[in-house]
Amino acid sequence: MKTLILHYMLHKKKVLAVGILLVGYGFVLLVIGLTSDSILDRLLYPVDTLSYFDSITRQLMVFIMSVVMTTIAFDFHASYDDVLFAYFSKHKVTISKLTIYSIVILLLCVLMNVLRIAVISLLYNPIDLAFLLTSFWTIIDIFILFLWLLLLTPKKYKQISFLVIALYMIISIVQEDLTSIWLYYCIPFYNASFTHYHLSSFYVFIYGFMMLFLVYLKECGYDH
Repeated sequence: MKTLILHYMLHKKKVLAVGILLVGYGFVLLVIGLTSDSILDRLLYPVDTLSYFDSITRQLMVFIMSVVMTTIAFDFHASYDDVLFAYFSKHKVTISKLTIYSIVILLLCVLMNVLRIAVISLLYNPIDLAFLLTSFWTIIDIFILFLWLLLLTPKKYKQISFLVIALYMIISIVQEDLTSIWLYYCIPFYNASFTHYHLSSFYVFIYGFMMLFLVYLKECGYDH
């Protein structure tokens, strides 16, 4: 069963497309880093230039992954699993799909973030551990967005996934200047104003597991 899911998800054409995407992503990162500021600016204003590059490349990474996850959500809700249900229980198929798709999403996010950090290391002064840890919050945001896509997108109406992505973009813009914590409780996307709270990381992980469980219930048909 897992072999069939992997064969469908990691088809040669899809792997080739992802490879081209990563090469293009790395090239764009270099172009942005080389053209956004001069070497003199990086020496005189290291914090400002790094913050600007970090912000731009984070947005680029989230945008690319949003497009990728939309296509993955389409794949996740494809009808190929109907054949698997005839041989395996819905419970096993759902757990296998969630596990495989989650691992692939996280690996792709980590790879893209490592590329981003590699370019930063080449162009800017050595970065500290705190910056590295902060950069990986973006991966958690993308994974939560992936779970929202699976939860809110009906199998028969996959186009709704585009509305979910649009809603995410709006929420991200609103959260940039948000001072109230109520929206963070509902959707805990990264916000520097709240992530310094002692229990914020625990809340995000618990939130993610709850979302994963809700997706499992939805896919198993327990919402009927």
